[in-house]
This record gives sequence, structure tokens and C-alpha cells, in this order.
Amino acid sequence: MTKIHYLSIPKMGESVSEATIIQWLKKEGDMVKKDEPFVEVSTDKVDSEIPSPFECKILKIHFQKDAVVAVNQAIAEVEVYGEVLLENASKTAVLPTSSPVLQKSVSKPNLSIANTHNLSPLVKKILIENDITEQEIGHIIATGLEGRITKQDAWLYIKNRTHFNEKRAFESVEIPQNITETKSENLPAMDEGDEYVPFDRMRALIAKHMVQSKQISAHCTSFSEIDVTDLVALRDKTKDQFFNEHKLKLTYTHLFMKCTIEALKAFPKLNAHNTSKGYILKKNINLGFATALPDGNLIVPCIKNTEEMSIVQIVDGVNKIASLAKNSNLKPEDIQGGTFTVSNTGIFGSLMGTPIINQPQVAIMSLGEILKTPAVIELEGEDKIVVRKKMIASLSYDHRIIDGAYAASFLKLLKEKIEKFEVLF
Repeated sequence: MTKIHYLSIPKMGESVSEATIIQWLKKEGDMVKKDEPFVEVSTDKVDSEIPSPFECKILKIHFQKDAVVAVNQAIAEVEVYGEVLLENASKTAVLPTSSPVLQKSVSKPNLSIANTHNLSPLVKKILIENDITEQEIGHIIATGLEGRITKQDAWLYIKNRTHFNEKRAFESVEIPQNITETKSENLPAMDEGDEYVPFDRMRALIAKHMVQSKQISAHCTSFSEIDVTDLVALRDKTKDQFFNEHKLKLTYTHLFMKCTIEALKAFPKLNAHNTSKGYILKKNINLGFATALPDGNLIVPCIKNTEEMSIVQIVDGVNKIASLAKNSNLKPEDIQGGTFTVSNTGIFGSLMGTPIINQPQVAIMSLGEILKTPAVIELEGEDKIVVRKKMIASLSYDHRIIDGAYAASFLKLLKEKIEKFEVLF
């Protein structure tokens, strides 16, 4: 028994609403076994192969390479073999026939519809001229204040919109704006020997996320100088014992993470996700940390539910996730759900940093390089100049939610925990 059905992009984690098709692993006319990958997609810097929920034959592919597709949007028409169909797939796929095509005859958003979406006159004009319907407006990712759709959001949606029409193939609309997703740009005059380097897919995603974060959050940064002399000595003294007992390498970063987790418990507003009109206090502390990929780019995976973890569990969790990242084996869930991020730029020789918030989080912390520096301390009632090891911690936060006093108090507590840290085996 055969049935006509559709393959779609499944839900791949919270806040993931779309994916970019990297390549098709099957072509029209090919057979696909159940659980066999048929397409490779990218979401939030993670590449994933999507398996088929049933045995089928691909009849028609609706989206080509580099197309941006919404979650649960049907991407291929297939002929399914067997009596049992995956209920989830049959009910959630948004069929191509339900998505209006770009034609002058399609319904246009009227003023009452447009007003319900907080559209500016310019954005209304762009959407109407490009025949964007009410249904489609709801799929546009809004990056403006209070969830408003900007002109860049509108042009980005139009550029990546796929047409379902027998007489028209997929086509892109060039965006007349200076945003990172444009395929071409008017370059300034270059001298002999100059080289133009366009963004690759990974760099374009990073650029998009960074620009969006700056548009969404009111960035502000506070700093604290921390004496890490005793912590460094303690780690150097115990690292061999730690490895012998747990077969894990203990680094300064692991100890800083443990202190950060403990400080976050006292300042829950920093462990939150923002919304257009407020924020959500997160129960669990899912700690994100910047990790280098093989191509030199950075990614921010996270370890979940760290609030009750021992130092051994933190080291084990961080090392496992970092290893997956370095071998390009991260899964979408490994980078989803983070509530606070730590970036140790000091290992690259940076004195301090002002990192950009990883949305939808409300804060991110950067740890600077540990340096020997002269310091004045009191010994036996007298001030003495001694050599100490210090670093600068910087906290970038969303000033819409976090005030300077709150941020400074968090850094003060973090400083105390780091300067008085003890490892319990």
C-alpha cells in the first residue's frame, strides 16, 4: 500500500524556528529507508542530518540548497510504503499548497491586519508590494523593539521565501539594504593586491546573531579585578591528584565556572531569558561556554542543570561537550537552552573583553588573562608591595533588565568566591 505524503524539517530544539538546507542526500526518484538521512540542514551553527520517519520514494523536492525553511514546513513530496505512518509527521507538516505563492492575485495584508502586527508604514509598503499575506507575516522573525518587524526583517524574509508555483522556480529577491545576508554587494575600489573575502555560511550566521543581539538588548558592561593567586596555587597543587582520581583534566576555567554558578544562585535575574515585554527567570542554570571549532569559528554549547553539580561533574560535562565541538559532533540540543554564558578570552592573551549577549540570555561574562602584577596588601599591620596573580572579569548585561548596582553586586560576590575558593574532593 502506498500513500502520497510530505517530508518536513522536524522541531530541533526550543527557539529553533527555521533551518538552512546544506545539501540533499537523496534526489528525486530515489528510495529512502526508514531512519535513513535524506537531507542535511544547519540550525544555529550546528549541522544535522535529518532521517526519514518512514520508507518512501522522493517524488518532488520543493526547496533547493541554501533555502531557509521553517520548522514543520514540507520540503519534499514522497510516496510512502507500508500501513503505518508516523502520526507526528502526518499532522505537523505544512504542505506547499497551503502556502500562498508570489503572484499579484494573492490576498494582500490590509491595514487592520497590518496594525495587529505593529508594522510601520514603510514595512507595510514593502510587504504589500511583495504580496506577503497575513499568514506569512506571522512567520517573519522580528528583531525590532518590542517584537516589531523592521525593514531588514521584511527583506530578509522575502529574500529567502520559496515560491510554490508550477510555472515559477525558486528565486531570491535581492535586498537593497546593507545586511550580512545579501549574496552580492557593491564593493569599494580596491588596490592591486587587495583580496575580497565574503562571509562563509558560518560567519554569516554569527554576524546575523551578533547584529540581532545588539538590536534587541541594551548592552552595558561592568568590570572587576580579581586576585586569583590562591586559586591558581590550589589548582596547580591538586591537578595531578584530581586527574589520578577522576581521569579528568582540571583547568582554571572549570573553577571559575563553579564560582560563577554559585554566584548566579544569589542573583537569579542574571540567569534569565528576555522577552519583548519582560523576562523569564530560569529555574535551572544551563551554563554556556565559548568553544573553538576546527575551522577557527566559535560556538557556545552548554551543560544543563549545573546548579547542583560538583566540580567533578562540571569538569566532566564541559570536557565532553568541548570534545564534541572540536570534532564537529555537536547536536542541536547541545547548544539550546543556555541561560548564562562564560567566555574565557584570557587564554588567547586578551586582558578583558566586552562580549555580545547570546540571545535570549540577558548576560554574558568574559574572563581576561591571568597576569602577575604588583599589589599592595597588608601584612602584620603594614602595607607591603608583593607580586600577585590577577585577572579582570567583565559582565555584559541587558540594561533593560539589569541595573549597574545589581551587576556590580554579582561581580563582588563572584570576586569573593574566587579569592576564597576551595576544592572539595
